[in-house]
Amino acid sequence: MNHDPYHHAAKHAVIPLTRISWEADVTNRMQLWVEETAQGRFKDETQDVETYFEAQLNRPCIAVSSGTAALHVALRLLGLKPGSEIIIPTLTYAACANAVLYEGLKPVFCDVNPQTWCLGGEELVDALEGRLKAGARIGAVMPVHLYGQACAMQELKEVCNQYGIPVIEDVAQALGGKRAGTNLGSMGDSACFSFNANKVLSGMGGGLLAVRTNAEKHSIRDIIRHGRLPFEDGLAHYVHETMGFNYQISGYSAALIHAQLPYLEDRIARKREVFDAYCRGFLELDDLHAQNGTHSSNHTRWLSCFQVKSGPESRDRLCQTLWQDGIESRPVFKPLHQQPAYKDFTCCGGQHAENIAKTGICFPSSCDLQANEQEKIIESVGKGLKE
Repeated sequence: MNHDPYHHAAKHAVIPLTRISWEADVTNRMQLWVEETAQGRFKDETQDVETYFEAQLNRPCIAVSSGTAALHVALRLLGLKPGSEIIIPTLTYAACANAVLYEGLKPVFCDVNPQTWCLGGEELVDALEGRLKAGARIGAVMPVHLYGQACAMQELKEVCNQYGIPVIEDVAQALGGKRAGTNLGSMGDSACFSFNANKVLSGMGGGLLAVRTNAEKHSIRDIIRHGRLPFEDGLAHYVHETMGFNYQISGYSAALIHAQLPYLEDRIARKREVFDAYCRGFLELDDLHAQNGTHSSNHTRWLSCFQVKSGPESRDRLCQTLWQDGIESRPVFKPLHQQPAYKDFTCCGGQHAENIAKTGICFPSSCDLQANEQEKIIESVGKGLKE
């Protein structure tokens, strides 16, 4: 018997959590790109994507196959000894922990700030001091800008600088975001981005890694093509100087990302409009509290996220009501320290993350969410919270 409370199909078309939508210009450009590629006139737009982000972040960037690949290569660049510990927030997606394990390192899960849901300075200091007293070797800290909310990067950097620990900034969920006017992805020793299908810019896959120096960028270029050195003097010999990975971005993804770059700021503005409409619609519902409140200027609102203050049962009942009304929602990430795959790794604290995970919910947040769709969602939320 299927005990999944969401297994019953909705009776009509579902309003999805995120929906891919492209401007007419993007669709036209991609149709032309496919036609020209089919005729043997393939144009690789990878460098165009890299150049754009290098200008935005003022640092070298290299496109890769996914955000997870970017995290993995960022860790590989550090050259850490096996068993070194990487501190990551426990309230995030599993890609962070998996990338750590790929390198033979150990994830250490850290609690989050209860207001922002992100790694905070106080939580980080507690975790660092506890692990160092236990004799651990800390290799890096990996803050995550969760659901579009910017971490307090300056505070985190100051803490890490005191201990001489590098910072890998995970910007996968906050593309185009800023903190106090500074672009996210420009503050860590390295920074990782994702262009997965559900992101603000969808390359149907793809990622980007921002690093400190051009020397690092050139070494990554070899790593992501199975360790192969560049061809020289017209002789296409395959020379592999080191072990590498198949982490090159596809030509299609690079072209699709490039076509969407002019619309990034407009899409973020639209995400914020969707969130603001929810806040207006929920004014009479005392049971909902937005991630970091309703007026955060450091949030792209990639997803519109709230906590149900009356508790886990109310949150689960709300998810079920929405699904029955043809609306997809999603509980906030389950903390990694509670996931079976990572149960044997250390967690420092975790109560804030556990509470957010039990009561947090993400509502549909597509850029093309229609007014009548959002009205339906708001009505269903009101009904679900009264049941």
